[in-house]
Amino acid sequence: MPKQPKIMVFHLKEFLYTLIFLLLGAAFIVLLITMFFSDGDDSDSSEQTEQAAYTAGVYTTSITMNQSPMELEVTVDADRINSIRLIHTDEAVLAMYPLVQSSVEDLERQIVSAQSLENITCEKNAEYTYAVLLNAIRSTLNKAKQ
Repeated sequence: MPKQPKIMVFHLKEFLYTLIFLLLGAAFIVLLITMFFSDGDDSDSSEQTEQAAYTAGVYTTSITMNQSPMELEVTVDADRINSIRLIHTDEAVLAMYPLVQSSVEDLERQIVSAQSLENITCEKNAEYTYAVLLNAIRSTLNKAKQ
């Protein structure tokens, strides 16, 4: 007894629908796998956005010590503090407050090397000067934050 061949008839429309649903299902499974089993690539990108904490530029803040005006200038890039200095300061003001210039230089050295306002050490005889300058630096960096 010879076997009779079986003939199967497919409708092209049904075949295409089935193929499209299979492709969509596979894409959905791949999407779920990448969402739930990622290797932490998202944390790297969030660290990069955290590093870009400033809008690059030069920012200034006015300081008044016993009715003597001074300006503090902070230069920042997108991810780092570059310099801190006094500008437009009269020589008479620097003569009246001799600790100001050395305090700014010391603060600049500490802040630029650490890139943080935390754990700043100050000289015992210049605590008030350091406090005033740190507040000015903090407010200037707040202007620079995105």
